[in-house]
Amino acid sequence: MKLSIVIIVCKNDAAGTVRTLQSLRLPGADLVLYDTSKSGIAKDVAGFYGARWVEGDWRGYEQVRYQAALSAMHDWILMLHTGEELDNQLHQSIKELEYQERRVAYRIRFKSLFHRKWLCHGEWGGHYHIRLANKKTVSTGDHKINEKIFRQQGIPVQKLEGNILHRVLNDRQWLRSKLWRDARLAAIRYYRHGQHCTILHLVISPVIAFIQHYLLKRGFLDGRQGYVCARLGAWYTFAKYSQLRKIYQELKSHPETAKYTK
Repeated sequence: MKLSIVIIVCKNDAAGTVRTLQSLRLPGADLVLYDTSKSGIAKDVAGFYGARWVEGDWRGYEQVRYQAALSAMHDWILMLHTGEELDNQLHQSIKELEYQERRVAYRIRFKSLFHRKWLCHGEWGGHYHIRLANKKTVSTGDHKINEKIFRQQGIPVQKLEGNILHRVLNDRQWLRSKLWRDARLAAIRYYRHGQHCTILHLVISPVIAFIQHYLLKRGFLDGRQGYVCARLGAWYTFAKYSQLRKIYQELKSHPETAKYTK
């Protein structure tokens, strides 16, 4: 099988790392644990599961994915994060691929377990991400890897049957901390692309995000969990724009110490 499976280890989660490795029943695949956690857990378990351990630095998801892809033995890469698992249908789909047509990418459906409930609606219940592609087909630069960037470069995106299962940790403090870090990275990316933040962004955008997640994407059908996820999505949106505003304030006050080069 000419496939590399790269698992990005970005947190101190031994159980999640083991769950991911145990779910990979794909003989012959090149397994890589790209470890940015600095915890040593991934290194301890890599050998037992026949995986290569590669240490890396955390520079945001986009840069980490790019660096992690460089460590893969094969051009075709399935990219996973700590704690993500493949269901049986996805296993079968991956086995049946021939990996001959280079100029194609595959998006995979995610199913999230949040507070003991598998979400089926909203932002976390049924979303898709491109996680299987040939690393020689697309130039990413500083852009977020999504369907748009593939289609801009003439690479068709197809759906792969099956699901990646993701168990969201119930630790509210950890989850807010993660969303805050992600919002910070998004704010820096917005700044580099010349986007500004107004008071309307801070006030209206979180409300729109909540309406989109809870009503338009029917998050209310997931009950209490759907409501909590919609609120977290609104909070993330507020955090993203508030940090973008802070970046411009920092640069205005101390332009000589600018850290956000365009």
